Order: sequence, then C-alpha cells, then structure tokens
Amino acid sequence: MRTLLFFGLLALGAPLAAQVSVNQDNSAPDPSAMLDVKSSDKGMLVPRMTTAQRAAIANPATGLLVFDTDTESFWYRDSGAWVNLIAGWTLTGNAGTVDGTNFIGTTDNVALDFRVNNARGLRLEYAEEFDPFFGTTVAPNLIGGFSGNSVAAGVIGATISGGGKTDFKNAISAPFATIAGGFDNTANGIGAVVAGGSENSAYVYSTVGGGRNNKANGGTAVVTGGSDNNATDTWSTVGGGALNNATAYTATVAGGQNNSASGLRATVGGGAYNTASGRNATIAGGGGFLGGPLGNTASGVSSTVPGGSLNSAGGDYSLAAGHRAKIDAAHDGAFLFSDDNNVNFNSAAANEFAARATGGVRFVTAIDGSGTPTQTVSIDNTGTVTAAAFVGDGSGLINLPSGNDWTITGNAGTVDGTNFIGTTDSVALDFRVNNVRGLRLEYAANTNPDLGTFVAPNIIGGFSGNTVAAGIIGATISGGGITGGINTISAPFATIGGGTNNEANEDYAVVSGGRDNSAKLFSNVGGGVDNKANGIGAVVCGGVSNSATGISSAVGGGSLNSAGGDYSLAAGRRAKIDVAHDGAFLFSDHNNLDFNSAAANEFAARATGGVRFVTAIDGDGNPTQTVSVDNTGTVTAAAFVGDGSGLSGINVNDADANPTNEIQNLSFDGATLSIDGGNSVNLANLNTDDQTLSLSGAMLSIENGNAVNLSGIGTDDQTLSLSGTTLSIEDGNSVNLSTLPGDNLGNHTATQNLTLNGKWLSGDGGNEGVFVDANGNCWHREYCKSGYGLHVSRPSQQDAIVLIEAIGGSASEANLS
Repeated sequence: MRTLLFFGLLALGAPLAAQVSVNQDNSAPDPSAMLDVKSSDKGMLVPRMTTAQRAAIANPATGLLVFDTDTESFWYRDSGAWVNLIAGWTLTGNAGTVDGTNFIGTTDNVALDFRVNNARGLRLEYAEEFDPFFGTTVAPNLIGGFSGNSVAAGVIGATISGGGKTDFKNAISAPFATIAGGFDNTANGIGAVVAGGSENSAYVYSTVGGGRNNKANGGTAVVTGGSDNNATDTWSTVGGGALNNATAYTATVAGGQNNSASGLRATVGGGAYNTASGRNATIAGGGGFLGGPLGNTASGVSSTVPGGSLNSAGGDYSLAAGHRAKIDAAHDGAFLFSDDNNVNFNSAAANEFAARATGGVRFVTAIDGSGTPTQTVSIDNTGTVTAAAFVGDGSGLINLPSGNDWTITGNAGTVDGTNFIGTTDSVALDFRVNNVRGLRLEYAANTNPDLGTFVAPNIIGGFSGNTVAAGIIGATISGGGITGGINTISAPFATIGGGTNNEANEDYAVVSGGRDNSAKLFSNVGGGVDNKANGIGAVVCGGVSNSATGISSAVGGGSLNSAGGDYSLAAGRRAKIDVAHDGAFLFSDHNNLDFNSAAANEFAARATGGVRFVTAIDGDGNPTQTVSVDNTGTVTAAAFVGDGSGLSGINVNDADANPTNEIQNLSFDGATLSIDGGNSVNLANLNTDDQTLSLSGAMLSIENGNAVNLSGIGTDDQTLSLSGTTLSIEDGNSVNLSTLPGDNLGNHTATQNLTLNGKWLSGDGGNEGVFVDANGNCWHREYCKSGYGLHVSRPSQQDAIVLIEAIGGSASEANLS
C-alpha cells in the first residue's frame, strides 16, 4: 500500500515534504536520500524508449534519466544535451570513433598513465614551452618502462621508451632527449640520445649507443658502445672497447682498451694503452697487452705510429714503427723502423729515414717463376752492402775492380739477367730528377696458402704523391699527378697511365689518363674528364662525365653518356642506356637533351642531321651507292628488295605518280605477248608475218626459218622490243634484221612497230592501245583509234573480251578469261 500511495501522490502532483522509502521490509529511508528504493531480488526500472522518443521529450530537465532501447544504454540530460552514460572505450574495442575527436586521455593538465597488473608501464605528461619568437610549443613527454623513470620538470619532448628498475631508473633532464631502454641511463643535454645499456650518459646532441658506464659529454659526441668509454669534446667519437677516451675536438678512438686521442682531430685505431696527443696524429693500433702497458705515442703534428709497441713519434709528420722506435720532438719528418730488440732505437736528425734491422736489410728486385729471388741487395750486420752492381759516384770507394759500376755515359759488357740497377732486399727503389722522385719501384708480394708466394713489384711514376695502397701487388702508375690531384691505386694489377686525380679501385682496372677518372674490376677508362667505368669489364674510351656501369658495357666517348645495361654501348652526347636494357647500342647527336634506350638488344641512333650509308664508291672515292634517312623519316635508296605488301601509295615499277611512264617488261613466245605481272595476250589471229619470235638458248628464231645467233649478247632476262627492223634486247643490245632473206621484215614494218609508252602498248607510241594497270588488269581507251590496235572491254566483267582489228580486215573477238 505504501508503494501505491507514493506513486499516486506523484501522479496527483502533491508536494511531499517527507522522505519516501520503497521496500519490502518497511524500513525507514536513509536520512540522506529523498527516495530510498531497497530490494534484494528486484531492480528499479527507469523509462524505456527509442532514440526518437527520447529526442521528442519536450523541455527535458537537467539530470533526466532514460534507457534508450536503440542504443541499449542509459542517457541523461546535461547542459542542454543528452549524454550516453557508457560513452567510453570498451574491453573489446570501439567502432564509429571520429579521428581527432575521440581519444584516450585527459582534458586537463594531469598526466595519463597506462598500467599492467596495476603497475605503471607508460606515462604521457603534458609539456609546453614558450618562446618569445616562436610562441608556445606543446610537446608531451613519453615515459615508458619502470614507474620510477622520470623527466625533469619544465622539460618538453622527452622520450624514455622503457627500461629502468628499482634504484637504477632512467632519467632525462633536457628537452627532446631520448633514452631507448636499459637502466640507470641519463640524457642531460638537448637532443641527447642513449640507445640502451646501463649507467650511460649523453650530453647536448650526443649519442651513446649502448654498453656500460659510457659518457658522451661533448656536443654531438658519440660513444657507440663498450664499457667505461668517454667522448668529452665536440664531435669526438669512441667506437667501442673499454676505458678509451676521445677528449679533443673531432678526436676518435675506434676501439681497443685504455687508448686516448687527446690531440685535435687525433685518431687511435685500436690496440691498448696508446696515446695520440698531437694535432692530426694517428696510431693505427698495437701497444700494450694484459699484464703491462706497452703503448705507443704520437705527439707530433700529423705524426704516425702504424702499430708495434713502445714506439713514439715526437716530430711533426714523423712515422715510428716496430718496437721501441723513438723519434725526438725536434726531428720533424723522420721515418724510423726498429726491430724486436728490447732497447730503444732513437732518431738522429730531421727528415731522416732510418731502420734498425739487426737481421740485415734485404731488397729482392727479381724472382724466378717459382718465386725464388734472383736479384737481391743486402746489408748485413757487419755493415757490408752486397749488390750485383753499384751506380753513382764511387770515388770514395777503394779496392774496386775496374768497370764494376754504372757510368754516366752508359756501360758496355753487361750481362743480361746478372747486371742491374736496383736493390737486393725489400726496400723500394727511387729514381729522381733534380732530387725529386720521378719513378719508384716497390717490392710487393702476396702469399696464397694453396699457390704459394707471388711477387709482382709496383711501379709508381710521376708526382711523388702518387700512391699504391699497402698490400697491393702488380700495380702500375706510369706518371701524372699533382698536389691535390694524385693518382691512386687500391687493387692488385691495376694501372694508371697518367693524368691527374685518377683512381683504379679494383683488380686489373685501367685508367689510361685524363682527369678525375675512375675504373673498377677489369674495367678501362681511356682518358677524358670525370669518366667512370664501374661495371665489370666496362670501358669508357674518353670524353666528359661518361659512365659505364653494366657488365662489359662501353661508352665510345662524347659527354654525359651512360651505358647501364650489360654488354651495352653508348656514344655521342647524353645517350642514356637503362640498367635493364642489356645488349643495347645507343648513339645520340649533339642536341643537349637525353636520348634514352627503349629495350634490351636495341640498336638506336638519334641523328637529327640524317643517317647515311655509302655502300659503293668510284675510283676517286666518290659515293656511287648511298642509302639515307632524312629528318622527315624518308628512306632513299637505289632499290628495295623484299615483301612490300605492307607499303601504300606506291606506283608500279617506279616511285613517281605519273602512270604514263611506267617501265614494263615485254616478251614474245610464238603468238603470245607477255607483260609484267603474269598478263599475256594471244595474237594468233593477227597477221604477224615476220613478227613471230622465239628464243631457245642464245638462238632467236623468226618465222619462215629465219634465225639470229645472240650468243654475244646477254639474254638472261629476255626483255625484247621490235621497232622497224631493229630488235632491241635489254642492257642496250640490239640486232638489225633488215638483211634476213625471203619475206623479210622490211616489207611489214607498218605492222611490226610495237611500242610501250608507260603502261600503254601501241603501234605508234601514243597513249592508246592496251593499258595494263598495277594489278595486271587490261583496259581500253574510250576514243581508241581505228587501225591496228588492241582493245579490251571493261575489267569489271568476269570474262574479258578482246576486240582485235587488223588493217584491211574485219574485227574478231577473243575470250581472255
């Protein structure tokens, strides 16, 4: 009854000051509730309606609640609009979201956390920065991994991708810095990056790739990895290893252990306990080992230690190698090599070249086919120099046998294979002009475990700066080169003929000369400027800025041509063969536009001045036969042979458009007149008198037993014509028949004059008689003269009727179907 009373009062609109309780146990309502509905087995229903019905509610009050049966969700009224109570992201994903409108996140300045097992795994922190010139930049920070990872207050655009752990968190204290992972890493400068590892730190725009306890504290410095490495100056680099330090501008330690590059642009390639403190100094490696520091030092400007141990290059531009080679700081330009004796070998002067070799010095300058030395110059530990011969001023020598030297005016009586100019140990031999090196022979050998040792000395001519890389054999630089434009070879058996700034980079490559050219494996550049033969076996003959990149490709010359296809050939100017067009030939004229290949195995030429082939000349060399193609696409030739069925607009036999002057071949066989195209006319009904001709072999027979032997005349094509008593045969041959006995031709010339004018066969050579068109059809002229003539009815009839009129006789018909 209480329930009914309550809803009845609501229906009547009576004001209720008391609280209302709806229940089954008659309990009082909760003091804080105006309406208290209580049940343990039933729910409360709010009004249910469709979306349209909900939208039709007049003046809905704020807080009004209904259930929408279309969306199957509760809706309430707020701020003049209906709001879906479950408008959120569901566990199984949402559909119908609007990009740029719907999102997961906050609309106030509170960070957004993503959790796994209720532990934070990813955090988005709002961050902005105001700049008086550029305004406000909003760049939220992203913090992944351990919940203790942090970005300092006021920092924008920072990223911690993950990692971190208790007491070893990752931390960023500068804008736009990044830590990719690991633990206990710090990024302290703007744009700094730590890719991973542990206990690493990076400064402004610097990078630590990983490892442990590495520090990239110089601006844009890099430590790639390893352990306990430091790059502390701008653009300094440590490639890896352990306990290495690059402490000067652009200094580099590539790896190793306990190495230091402290000079401006100094480099240590590896090894241990090495120190490059001079500007541009280099130590390639070597140095100490476990149990004792035996490092090398390079303290002079551009000084070098290639390896070994306990070597020091103190002079500028000096080089110390071996074991305990010591170049004094005052001895600039000195070269010192020291053997394995564990005592110091000290330099004696600037620009000195010195070697301590207590096992002797030996130059092998010739070998036999098995690699055994055949010419050697040696210095033993008694100071004795042994050589096959000595050349130079020997005035200071004593006890020399007469003639045992090379004179400045040449020698006589030398023995081939025995006497020579050179060394008998492995020291290079220089030839000089005005005390400047012009030619150098370098001993070079290569040992193959299966084939043995190959000795192929390198020859370096021209500028003293021309070089052959270490370990290369059989290389040849014939000459050329200048300061800033040296010629260099970096592969065995490569060749540079001359020029400047040329490179032969792979085995058997050849650059004959020119400037700025390069060749690779088995390739060849003949000369020119800026040409590249980069394909295997490729050739560029010369020119400017040409390239041959396909296998066995070629550029004949010109400029800006490229032969990209294998076995292709490009020539001229801007001929471009695609890499897919193997076997193409492309010629391009001087027009300054690209001419591109169209297909593999193509032969193409762009020649806007025309194409000409001269196939025959006279005794003075003047062309007598020429085929040409002009820039209208017209092909001009003496004749064309082959199937012309695809051609159009062509007249019979000649190329002009005049149908009255075509050339027709005629021949007689008995009473049958044959014309080109398989056409013939039977003249058996005509009074042919002496006009019946036949040819057997070289014998021309005429009726009444007359015959003429034509064995002296070329009769192969048997093209005949009769004019009066003269029988004409092609090629300008003719026979006079006026002397024949009996009923000779002279009595019947009126009926024997057969003349072909163009396509007209007539008795007087006019445009009358029989007309034969290009298809072999016979026609007649409407106004044919009476008299001796041949008339043919319309060709549209199936059976052609020939009307033959003989002089003084009646007309007769012949069916030529």
